[in-house]
Amino acid sequence: MDGRRRDVSRHTPTRLTAEDLPPIQVVVYRGAKAIVQKFPITTFLYILGLCLMLFATGMMPSEGANEEYSRLLQEAQYETSMVDQLERKVAAHSRKYHESRGFLGFSCDSSCMRAYDNLQKLQKELKEAKSQQFQALSEAKSKVGILSLYAVEEARELFWGTFAQGKGFAKRASMWDLLFMGLGSMGRDEGLASFILRFVIQVLFNFTLGLVGALLAFIWYLWDVVRSYQPDPVTAVVSFLLFSIAAISMVATYLIALYGSVAASGYMIVRTAVLGIENGNSRSGPRAHIGGGSTGGDDIYVGKRVRVVGLAARPEYNGRLGMVTGQEGDRILVQLDFPSEILLKLKPSNIDAHVD
Repeated sequence: MDGRRRDVSRHTPTRLTAEDLPPIQVVVYRGAKAIVQKFPITTFLYILGLCLMLFATGMMPSEGANEEYSRLLQEAQYETSMVDQLERKVAAHSRKYHESRGFLGFSCDSSCMRAYDNLQKLQKELKEAKSQQFQALSEAKSKVGILSLYAVEEARELFWGTFAQGKGFAKRASMWDLLFMGLGSMGRDEGLASFILRFVIQVLFNFTLGLVGALLAFIWYLWDVVRSYQPDPVTAVVSFLLFSIAAISMVATYLIALYGSVAASGYMIVRTAVLGIENGNSRSGPRAHIGGGSTGGDDIYVGKRVRVVGLAARPEYNGRLGMVTGQEGDRILVQLDFPSEILLKLKPSNIDAHVD
């Protein structure tokens, strides 16, 4: 019987306290430090990608290369204009073909078949024109190289274009989700907090799906950009990897900020609730007294927020905030918020208990 009682008490859940929930800046610091220590290579590539995305501009080609690039680019305007004309013709014939189809598009008479043949012919011409345009532009780009500022700018524009499309998809999907979730919850007894939580989770899913899809689209089209500058195989692979790392780092940063803001908000809500409960309990009942502070003998107890003052041997810790974790003899143990690994053994005179 006693063994059963001991077993039950051993599995009794523990209540969260302020010691279990340090300030958010401490949590962020500890988490970032753990990630850097556990994944140093990934962290290096992430920082490298961010630096490339934010600061890389590419190399300025020589004056002769710039002139040759501009001349060939001007000559490629003919192929570009041909592509534009054929695209307009294809769009017009596509509408004509679909309008000539029968009821619900299930039948196609002789007029419809002629429209279809014309559409197929124009699409073939458009494909050939795009191939010629690519070759003409590629000839111009080869004069400046894949590491030039023109190539970097083109890759950056491609990324931000696909990134904007991914965000646009996420916003539209979230708006529709809000509408349908609102309609679906009308017949259910659902609280506002539960509804908001479900919507936030759906928004996170939509942005993750949209941005990851945008990243994959960017990487898919990136190789054509790299190939158009006609680099040697080694330079092509290296530049492709660098551009991809930069894009992955930027998308990861956006998602980390998105998920981090949601997690931080939830953490602060929980921590505020726990501190409120502890403060309420401390006002309604006695608390374990440890010692007096330097400002009039305020009670200092485990879990209380304090400030370090008057240290002569370690003045760099003066003014730092921390939490009382216990007592060792006549010294009070204070865990600093930052650096979080520092545990000080202080005299009561070195503690200011007046911390809001």
